Amino acid sequence: MPQTVSYSKFYSKMVHFVNLLLGTIQGYLVFDFDLGFRSQMLRFLGSIASAKKHAEMPKQIPQAKTLAPTVEKYSQI
Repeated sequence: MPQTVSYSKFYSKMVHFVNLLLGTIQGYLVFDFDLGFRSQMLRFLGSIASAKKHAEMPKQIPQAKTLAPTVEKYSQI
């Protein structure tokens, strides 16, 4: 009888240890995935913002409109 009690105690400790180990591994994987997902999302949003900025750039430069007629004048000469 005492042998089975010690065996079940050992078994429960082993199960607890394995669950702890698996939980730790799972925690690292979830953390790593979450971190990677966040960096990808930030990179994606940054690319959208930079594309938007490049699309709005010609509107911000007033010289683009003023230089075009002078270039056309000198190209005709």
